[in-house]
Amino acid sequence: MNYFMIKPRSMTQAEKARLHLAKHGIKCTVERTTGRGGCGFAMKIFGERSAVCPLLEQIGISCGIPR
Repeated sequence: MNYFMIKPRSMTQAEKARLHLAKHGIKCTVERTTGRGGCGFAMKIFGERSAVCPLLEQIGISCGIPR
């Protein structure tokens, strides 16, 4: 199954996106990341970017290139 990853601004935003995608039948996991800048979160979204990004934009989350 295809997937892509995005980095939301916060855990709250990641959970909001995960719940919204689940309502539309799209599987998504939220993973904690660590790096030089400290801790963060990444979302692993199972689906096609072209179908998922419009759903995320409905709730104000960008599918921009991960940082």
